[in-house]
Amino acid sequence: MIQGFLKDYLKERIPGIAWSQDYRTQSDDIATVYSSGGFPQGRYEGQVRRPTYQIYISSSDWDKAMDVAYAVYNQLHNKTNFEAITEDGSRFFVYLITAASEPLRIGVENNVMDYSVNFDVELKEIKEEAI
Repeated sequence: MIQGFLKDYLKERIPGIAWSQDYRTQSDDIATVYSSGGFPQGRYEGQVRRPTYQIYISSSDWDKAMDVAYAVYNQLHNKTNFEAITEDGSRFFVYLITAASEPLRIGVENNVMDYSVNFDVELKEIKEEAI
């Protein structure tokens, strides 16, 4: 849904690492934004959707991986009331983004440190009303 918007938003604010969405384009020095499901709408929420997103960071520079993970957390946690426009021109009003936890250190494989930062989002698609 808005993973491309999130990727572009974070890429602009956190330089020095490659960014991708939905799949990794390399194995080192990359942060990837995944749409990872979400929660069902409540009975009385109308059109509010509750997707979840994961930002997965991988770097052989272990300090860099940690720094990027915390920068992602600081950029998105508790961000409220803004419009997100996707690549296809769809518009969403984002009520709230909250981190599910502090950044999670996943571990090391082939000397590459991995972190995951997970977010819950509440948003509503903005649709133009025909007159």
